Amino acid sequence: MGKITIILIITLILLAGIPFYLSYSFTHPDFEMSAQAVVKQDRLQNIPIIQKSIDENEEQIINHTEQISFLSRDGITLKGQLLKNTENKGTIILAHGWNARKESMTKYALFLKDAGYNILLLDFRSYGESSGDYTSFGYAERYDIMGAVDYIIARNDLSSNIGGLGASMGAAALVFAAVETDQLKFLILDSCYTSIYDTLKNRFEYFHLPKHSPAAILTLSIGVMTGFNSFESSPAEAIKEVKAPAFIIQGNADYRVTVEDAYKLHNSAQNPRGILIIDGAKHIGSYKAEPNIYKAKVLEFVENANSAE
Repeated sequence: MGKITIILIITLILLAGIPFYLSYSFTHPDFEMSAQAVVKQDRLQNIPIIQKSIDENEEQIINHTEQISFLSRDGITLKGQLLKNTENKGTIILAHGWNARKESMTKYALFLKDAGYNILLLDFRSYGESSGDYTSFGYAERYDIMGAVDYIIARNDLSSNIGGLGASMGAAALVFAAVETDQLKFLILDSCYTSIYDTLKNRFEYFHLPKHSPAAILTLSIGVMTGFNSFESSPAEAIKEVKAPAFIIQGNADYRVTVEDAYKLHNSAQNPRGILIIDGAKHIGSYKAEPNIYKAKVLEFVENANSAE
């Protein structure tokens, strides 16, 4: 075997192996110990845990957390936590992002519960305490959202005026779910990508790498690995079929999802109710950058959507 042939074989192996490795990493992140959800269990001992770092106000809410379990629409066992409010103005599903867990959504749970809403936090399939083998950037996770909706409706102590706040992948899952169920009455979409191809392309571009072909190859390999057409996994297309009002939130320092992506999502929406751009915020960083503005705008949207029902 000649030297050139060996070089060609090695090159082909690398060309095939790198996309496979990357797509496997994307669809099988470190589910158990996500960097975004490292839990300090030693501080709380047997107290139910819903966040990685706990202050006194959060401990008061955590003491009233109900551990729950339910099935996704396609039969996967999911785990979550429920915060009930006696006002029972509505029930809001909090949907975490890629490589995170329900604990990462506690900051939203706190102010939404204080406003009179029940809060359901779930671990998506394969994350945290839930069952499952892989993640799909929100596409299969729509069944998890629909399972949460089914769970809420089946209980007689929770308002069936259901909405959702999703971060990145969680926002995409809400959009995909809302196409298939009219039980989701309002959507808050924080750092929601427009398509898998677009968000991968953004990442390559940020690191000054060739973007179009690598993004296309990686998108294809993700689809092969997860068994769905990843090129059609597009919240920007799906939201055209969603009747529920949608509020878009985006940081302008986010290289994974750009401001242009946010406006594309907003302009594609059948029922857009505003867009909030936070200066200096990174991916899913708008609340951290401007918590007061974030809370005020989200509550304004939720209250308006709630009063319209």
